Formats: sequence, C-alpha cells, structure tokens
Amino acid sequence: MSSITKTVETTTVEVKVAQSEIKVTGKIVAAIREFEDAKTAIKALKDRQTLAEATIRAALGDALKGTYKGLTVVEVKSSTNTSVDMKALREIFPEAAEATIKSKPYTFLKGSV
Repeated sequence: MSSITKTVETTTVEVKVAQSEIKVTGKIVAAIREFEDAKTAIKALKDRQTLAEATIRAALGDALKGTYKGLTVVEVKSSTNTSVDMKALREIFPEAAEATIKSKPYTFLKGSV
C-alpha cells in the first residue's frame, strides 16, 4: 500500500477596508477651514485676473504689443489648443474611441465646516 503526500502552498492575503467615517480633531477642522478659505481666495484671485486681462485687452484693441516708457510691457501671443471630439470619434470609429480612452479615478475633498 502506498501513500501520496500532497503539499499545498498557502498565501495570506491582507484586505484593507476603508472606513466610511472617522472622528477628526480640532486640528483637522482648522485645516478644513484653511482649505476652504484657500479655495475662496483662489477664486477671488482668478476673478481679479479675469478683470485685469479684460482691461488690458480692451486697451490693446487690435495691437499686439503695449509699451510703457519705451519698453514692451505686454504682448499678445498666439497658441492653439487641440482636442479630440469624443462624440464624433465614437460615432465614426467606435473601436478606436474605445481603444484609446484613458480614465483615471481620483478623489477630492469637500469641506463643510
């Protein structure tokens, strides 16, 4: 009578499950407030930038340069943004559209203090 011995290799898998909610400290609440204040400040700065750009463009009119005391202080430069019309690509070449799509999930913070 013969016996067969079979050795099975085992693997331990550690699974980490994200907590859906934690209690935060006052320090974190302060950081959330700072985060929200910074977002508000950035928006205000972008609004200022937009207004300043509109003022400069209105002053330039069709000119490509603005000078002050003989020195060029602003120039209008040209550039081109190129993008892909995904709707048209999906309609005309659905396989190509599907083969070239890149998606990257991300997270973002939304404070409410």
